[in-house]
Amino acid sequence: MKSLKPGLVRGLVILALLGMLAAIALRQQAIARLRRENRELAVAVLEVNRLRTENADLPRLQTAQAEVVEFRRGIDDLPRLRNEVRQLKRQTGELVALRAENQRLQAPATNAPVTPFVAADAMADRGQGSPESTVETFFWAVARGNAERALDCLWHEPGSPPRTPEMAKSMFASFPANFPGFRVLASQRTAPDHALVSIQTAVGGETLSLPIILVDGKWVLQGP
Repeated sequence: MKSLKPGLVRGLVILALLGMLAAIALRQQAIARLRRENRELAVAVLEVNRLRTENADLPRLQTAQAEVVEFRRGIDDLPRLRNEVRQLKRQTGELVALRAENQRLQAPATNAPVTPFVAADAMADRGQGSPESTVETFFWAVARGNAERALDCLWHEPGSPPRTPEMAKSMFASFPANFPGFRVLASQRTAPDHALVSIQTAVGGETLSLPIILVDGKWVLQGP
């Protein structure tokens, strides 16, 4: 048997080494590809889990969105509802005043005034312990331009803008400069915290019915 030539042996060895290196390279490439695919698969699994979580929360999110829409609709309706409540309160006060006035007109003519005529220069700050004293205190404050005291005698609706002395200017402007005084014709409690005081600013003159309510222990004139 002939021996292989040294050059041929080296060539075969080199080919074998190259084959091994190629196989190793292919294996490493396959391993790298598998690792990349595993990473991509892990990312995909995380994304699937995230989507599943979001889908599980979808009904709750839809309910929350519907609640937000309903809440916003309620906020949009709030000014209208407040205006309706304010109008109803005003109308209720007017209805009470009309009923009291009707009862007064139907009462016997022998009813005497609750208080005598109080001249303008005799009026004083009587406090707000009773409906009648609130009426006199209010007229006294307006006649003397005491805005702070006059506003104290008026009902302030909770939640409405705070009243300022400037807001009383129109009230003072409409008040007659030669206001003679007033007298109370009748004072009626329509409820534990509601009263109706009928007054005249001149003997035999027009009768005014003033609805008054009790707020925080003080009687105040109910008005706009």
